[in-house]
Amino acid sequence: MSTKNPIPYVSGIALSQAQVDAVAAVSLSEEEIARSRTTHRAIIDQMERDDLKTTLVPFFHKGERYYLLVAVVVPSFDGSDPKMTVPKRIFDGFRKAYGRGPNNELDNLYGTSFRWPSCFAEPDWLYSRMRETEYYWRHCHERKETQMKEQAAGAIGDAMEGLESSKA
Repeated sequence: MSTKNPIPYVSGIALSQAQVDAVAAVSLSEEEIARSRTTHRAIIDQMERDDLKTTLVPFFHKGERYYLLVAVVVPSFDGSDPKMTVPKRIFDGFRKAYGRGPNNELDNLYGTSFRWPSCFAEPDWLYSRMRETEYYWRHCHERKETQMKEQAAGAIGDAMEGLESSKA
């Protein structure tokens, strides 16, 4: 199945409720949390105030509620999960921003990805973030391909020079 319009998959850091609470404790005031009524809503409200192109998406894993802190929006052109691996720099940046949490709740983090849930409204930034990822993939692939061709040409040139000098 190939689709003309790419399907957005989100990838990022999966946070348990305890980890969401730890992030809120480190980054928000008690008043901000009280105003939003829940820690995950308070974090989302702060992201929106700061005009960050991310959110927390609730999901269940092994019967427990988690929240995906969206780091990357990945296009799928055939409807299957692109199985995006969350880059190490995402985890490093998260740990730099939030530390280990008040009781080391942020020590054990894992990444995951899934299709944007159809039951949630799509944020206005979802498709632009997906296009950025698609552009990045294509640009990196083209650059890597060019570098490989240049390296191969250089190696062939070196080999040819070696052959010519051995004949002399």
